Amino acid sequence: MDTKHLYEFFENQKENLSFFKVKTVKEAVNITLREVKQIQEKLVEIIQNEDKQLDELFQNLNDNEYRKTLLSKQKTKQRWLRLYAIKIEPNHYVITGGAIKLVHKMGQSEFTKKEKITIEKCRNYLIEQGVYDADSFYELIL
Repeated sequence: MDTKHLYEFFENQKENLSFFKVKTVKEAVNITLREVKQIQEKLVEIIQNEDKQLDELFQNLNDNEYRKTLLSKQKTKQRWLRLYAIKIEPNHYVITGGAIKLVHKMGQSEFTKKEKITIEKCRNYLIEQGVYDADSFYELIL
C-alpha cells in the first residue's frame, strides 16, 4: 500500500476524521495500514482453512437488505476500509474494488460513488452473460 497516497488522501479528508475520533493524518494512515493487514490476514486464513468461508467476511452492501437476490452486492468492512464484491453463491465472490469510506452513504464521496458504479456495472455484466451461480461463472471465465 502506498503510504504517500494515504497521507495525501487523509490530508484532503481531515474534516471527516473527527467522526471516527481520529486526531491526526498520521493516526489515520496507521489505522488504515493495520486494517489492510487484518483483511489480508482474514483472506489468507479463509483460503488456508477449509472450515472458514468467505461468507464470514462479507455482508450485504445495503445494511437493510435481507432478501436473497441474484448476484447480490456485498461488502466487508474494517472501520472505514471497504472491500466490495458480487456474491455469486455461498463462498463464491467476485471482488470488484475497494475504498476508504469516511461518509455515511456511498453517494456522498467521489471514491465510493465510483465503487458503487463499478459494482453495479459488474453485476449487470454478469447477468448479461448469463451468470447465476458458480458453475455459470466459471464457464464464463474459463
